[in-house]
Amino acid sequence: MSVFILILFAASAMAQHKTLHDFTGRDIAGKTFDFSTLKGKKVMVVNTASRCSLTPQYKKLQQLY
Repeated sequence: MSVFILILFAASAMAQHKTLHDFTGRDIAGKTFDFSTLKGKKVMVVNTASRCSLTPQYKKLQQLY
């Protein structure tokens, strides 16, 4: 019985696979942004600190943009 429950749990976890397009977030103005609007577009996600002095990557990210 416990093996069946474990298999059921694993199947449920795999069924919940999400992509970027399943999420929403807030833009810089605080408005809701739906990532599904980016379907078919190339997207680069950058996670970086913005409230510290260790942000030299911004210059290169701006060049890339």
